[in-house]
Order: sequence, then structure tokens, then C-alpha cells
Amino acid sequence: MAKINGSLYAVFVGASDKILYLKNCSLNLDKKLIVTTNKDSGDWEEHISGAGVKSWSIPFDGEYDLTQIGAAGLTADAILDNIIGDTADANVSFTSDALTSGYEGAATFQNCNISAGMGDSVKFSGTLTGNGPLAKIV
Repeated sequence: MAKINGSLYAVFVGASDKILYLKNCSLNLDKKLIVTTNKDSGDWEEHISGAGVKSWSIPFDGEYDLTQIGAAGLTADAILDNIIGDTADANVSFTSDALTSGYEGAATFQNCNISAGMGDSVKFSGTLTGNGPLAKIV
């Protein structure tokens, strides 16, 4: 069974701006099914096969670091600036650092949260929401 080190995967915005200090990132794919359940369906839900609206998102979280503002890549502050400035979609990649496999598409920063718990390091989290299709990097 093939095993992949999750530490090798990252989120890139634009050509090469990696979101810095990530601890976790995920790629979520969804499809809203068109439900056709009716009184004759019994106890089972039914839907139209092959139909429905697809969507995707990339939630992420990491360590917040104010000492690295201006570093090569995107810090939590840069993400907040993107949201506040209402920046347009960017090409986003969920891929390994080698950029040889993964997925990419246009996305918008939907949210970013900075949390400071007592006795803990400051953390940030956010979500990139796809705007259009997601494609496999080959």
C-alpha cells in the first residue's frame, strides 16, 4: 500500500505563494444531489444519478507568526488583507511541495480566523472556496 507523508502537501495561491505555517489542510468535494424521494420510495432516499451541483473548498489551519511578516509566501495577515481588500479569485493548488500532483482551480478566501487561547500558541484557520471547476494536476 502506498503511503504519502502529509507534511509534503501544502496550499499554494497563485504561481508559487504557499500558505505559510500550516499544520493541516484538506480538500473537500461536494455534490448537491437532486432528491426525488416520494411516498412510493419506502424508507429509502432516491436521487437523480449523474445530476447535481458540484462544489469544492480547502479548509486550512496553522500557527500564527507575526515575526515573519514579509516572508516569501502567504501569512495569516496576508490572507486577512485579501479578504478585507475583497481580492479577486486566484488560482489555487492543493498539492505536494514538488507541484507534481494534486488539484487546482480558481478560489476565493472565504474566511480567516485567528484564535488566542490561554496558555497556547496563537493559531489561524480559514477556508478557500472554489469558484468553478477543480482540475487534476498531471
